[in-house]
Amino acid sequence: MKKLYVALSLYLTPLVILSQARWDGEAMNQQWNDPLNWVGDQLPQSGDEVLLDHSIVVGNYTVELPAGNESLSLSRLVLSPTAPDSIRLILPSANTSSTALVMSGAGDVLLLKRNAVFINASGASSGTPVSIAGDGFFRIENGAHYIHQTERGHTTGLVSRLASGAGTEEGIFQFNVPGGAAYTVSVSNRIYGHLIFSCPTPGITKTYTGAGVSPLQIQSHLTIKSNAVFSYGSNVSSIRIAGDCVVDQGGSFNIANGTNNSLIVVGGNLLINGRLIQTGLLPVLFCEWREPYTSISKEKEHGADQ
Repeated sequence: MKKLYVALSLYLTPLVILSQARWDGEAMNQQWNDPLNWVGDQLPQSGDEVLLDHSIVVGNYTVELPAGNESLSLSRLVLSPTAPDSIRLILPSANTSSTALVMSGAGDVLLLKRNAVFINASGASSGTPVSIAGDGFFRIENGAHYIHQTERGHTTGLVSRLASGAGTEEGIFQFNVPGGAAYTVSVSNRIYGHLIFSCPTPGITKTYTGAGVSPLQIQSHLTIKSNAVFSYGSNVSSIRIAGDCVVDQGGSFNIANGTNNSLIVVGGNLLINGRLIQTGLLPVLFCEWREPYTSISKEKEHGADQ
């Protein structure tokens, strides 16, 4: 009997360490750092898995991560709304930590499901405040939306860990970086779902620049909003857009800004209400004549979410 007790103790130990924290919103103030907002009135601990869903809370809701020089280290973070309601997670500009939110588990450790929105508005002065340590992945599923609303980094540990493939084709990665300075975007050998460039600051134009020796692949659409510029400089590479390329009124797409020719391949519609320009060598813009890109059906998307 003694030996059996020891074996059971060893077996149960991981269940205590790898716990899941779930949101119940009891405090009704949206604050991550209020224990009343969590099941059992206990804040998530380092190494926990956190689930934001609608198993307890009904309707749309927002969760705001801590302000100040606060860091969170989790094994996994999942936003899993129940349609038609949404869940919004915000890293506020009042958070100044260069390691505000780090996931270190395996598999899809930062997972946004349909109707989930994550706004990264970090006010840190350096670093990649939202990042994945190790071999995990950042998965934005169809119908989910990540907004990079900070001047801080996005390459190592975030875009470099971005999941692609079935179920992510129309997951939105939006650059909505404040301020007037140009912002460099990681595009070489990257695969995005639906890539959006926008400008959150009224009265200015925001330029996003990208270059590389490996292709940029966009699984569905490229959208450039009003007062945003996407300026691409190719070495030996290309941009391949499976769906539509849309430039809104007041937006600009500079398809060649350097000394090497660019190849831009569009599989869907080319919709230019703003400007399509080139300031470097003559690029090649190629629209593929094939069966038009169609959005993933809701049935297929729902199946991919299971």
